[in-house]
Amino acid sequence: KGCGRSGHDVYWWGYNIFLDCNETRTAYQSFKAGGGATAGIAAISRFIPVPPTQLASAIAGAIGGGLAGFGQMIQDEHEGNGVRIRFTGITYAAVPTGIFPQ
Repeated sequence: KGCGRSGHDVYWWGYNIFLDCNETRTAYQSFKAGGGATAGIAAISRFIPVPPTQLASAIAGAIGGGLAGFGQMIQDEHEGNGVRIRFTGITYAAVPTGIFPQ
């Protein structure tokens, strides 16, 4: 059974996304698993000795680390009732600027 609020609020400066406790667990597990898998693939692909592959590997490693880090931030703020993720900006370029417990 879900606990906490699930949904979103839109403001002139950006928006908040609310994840209940079940959605929060799913989100941080998915981010951490996806980030770990991406970083693992990046590490393995570094053994292919051509410059384009090495550049792609470095980019994938950075993205994987970012995903895993974002998942850890969500997990750290989860206190049992879910989290609120604040995004600044209304466009597709909105960036997460804070994660808070509900």
